[in-house]
Amino acid sequence: MEHFRTLLFCLAGCLVTVFGYPSGQISASCDSMLPSHGNSVPQSSVSPYIITASTTAFLPGDVITVTISQKPNSVLDSFKGFLLEARLVGGNAIIGTFTPSDSGIAQTLTCGSQASAAVSHTNSNLKQNVTAVWTAPEGAGPVRFRATVLNSYNTFWTGVESGIIEAVSLEMVYRTGNERIKYVK
Repeated sequence: MEHFRTLLFCLAGCLVTVFGYPSGQISASCDSMLPSHGNSVPQSSVSPYIITASTTAFLPGDVITVTISQKPNSVLDSFKGFLLEARLVGGNAIIGTFTPSDSGIAQTLTCGSQASAAVSHTNSNLKQNVTAVWTAPEGAGPVRFRATVLNSYNTFWTGVESGIIEAVSLEMVYRTGNERIKYVK
């Protein structure tokens, strides 16, 4: 009977590897940003997907809207899964927190001990784009948004990156109405 339980447990573990994570609960992939899809390897071609950010600079506490979508004129018009993180430029640290714009499409993940450090899909339905809001932490340097985007179970691209988003050195900030004027050293 004990051997049967052991065999059943092993088979259940194999099923997770075989069927992947259609629910996007992929915290185990935070560091490598690779899906657990058996022996699948990332595509070596240029990614048909892009990451855009609503700004090119930030102060601590600023929120930045980040979108994953297809490149213009791409032959691929949708994707099934994704993993999105903010990484420090010149390092590999995951930084800041995310809030998904649509909880039916995206959810936050805990990476290490940091809650809401990444965003992933909630299902394997086709998506045209996905948007999340990133909040900049205190003391962050320049960041780059990085994603793995899955077109299908075996077809995915890693290292999809935004441009560099600069951290603004703050000397003073004046508030005039809703407009923020930033002065840098």
